[in-house]
Amino acid sequence: PAPWQDHEIGGYYQKPTNIMRIQESNLQARSIKYADLSQIYNVLDILGSTPWRINKKVLNVIEAIWEEGGGEGEIPTKFYNYDDYIYSYQFKECSNYEEKSKLLKKIQSQKDQHSLRCDFTLKLNVAKAFSNVDQIYFPHNLDFRGRVYPIPPHLNHMSADICRGILEFAEAKPIGPNGINWLKIHLANVMGKDKLSFNERIAYVDMNMPLIEACAKDPLKNRQWLEYEDCWQSLAAIFDLTDALKCEKPELYLSRMHIHQDGSCNGCLLYTSDAADDLLCVDLGGRRIIKKKKH
Repeated sequence: PAPWQDHEIGGYYQKPTNIMRIQESNLQARSIKYADLSQIYNVLDILGSTPWRINKKVLNVIEAIWEEGGGEGEIPTKFYNYDDYIYSYQFKECSNYEEKSKLLKKIQSQKDQHSLRCDFTLKLNVAKAFSNVDQIYFPHNLDFRGRVYPIPPHLNHMSADICRGILEFAEAKPIGPNGINWLKIHLANVMGKDKLSFNERIAYVDMNMPLIEACAKDPLKNRQWLEYEDCWQSLAAIFDLTDALKCEKPELYLSRMHIHQDGSCNGCLLYTSDAADDLLCVDLGGRRIIKKKKH
């Protein structure tokens, strides 16, 4: 991506992009214009220069389920069911209030399904378009709170589970002596066991290794992985873990897996609250913290 040089110059070479996602605020626009953002530029440049690529194993499974008609693992149904499809004229012709209410809910459900289908096909088409590209880069900017996000809206590593599962690092690195355990911990996390201790997560994966190996060998025949909390990230981790365990020296296995760490214990909101000692309360992006009066 283009290096950030100014609050309006960076990220893309030909598309004008603002460094902050301003929410119709003149104060934010003025502040970002005159602030010293040199360190922020460096952070965004580092994040944007990280190369990614499409995980073809996961993409192949997604395409196979979509061709079957979808309806599993965040993939919407591919075709409409015209046997009970509700048309707008039916709603207009209905005079009974209860029937109208049922038809209205059905019409809304049809619209929601259409929206999900459009969103999914956008993600899938982007993934297919870049599937033979060695390196993909995501320019980043930030919101008014300073949280950093990739700019591309449809397919990125911070989006839905299916997007995270379909992306991997372009540069593979050896996992090291503790890498197998970290892959197991990550797999347990995306399987929905993130509340267990690290040792319990490792033990949970070890206990389920026969099923994990079966899913890795034939994910279309053995679809138990679809029941996991983050099923597509689980499938990507299953592929990676089983490949690592096949190596004579697993610590030398070259992995492209991106492992997410929980950041829910950040104290920034409390620090911001403490900095407003002279106020009775401080508004933190919609979260209002009431402060006790000092006596």
